[in-house]
Amino acid sequence: MGQVFVFAITAAFNPTLLAAVTVMLVLDNPKRLLLGYLVGAMMTSIKQRSIANEVRQIEQGQQIFTNTVKIATTALQAYNVAKQQYDLSHQMILAPRMLYARFLFSDF
Repeated sequence: MGQVFVFAITAAFNPTLLAAVTVMLVLDNPKRLLLGYLVGAMMTSIKQRSIANEVRQIEQGQQIFTNTVKIATTALQAYNVAKQQYDLSHQMILAPRMLYARFLFSDF
């Protein structure tokens, strides 16, 4: 009887649990019903942990995706800077030739 009182006090914190346990205790075979209720609660708890793990993995995947996008953006920026520097150096190499060509073919 003392155990029932302890369970009742514990269940009082959750009204749904209190109602379910009260109905199960009144019925014919409460041990089988309570065992089924306990197994169901354990399965739900296991599933919730599994879902929490999946949510954590999704968050990690999002972080990896964000980092990959940042790396790709940095790589494209570096490529653009290198291309601009190459174009500038190419123009600097061609500049004397273009100046020389103006004087070479001009009519004095």
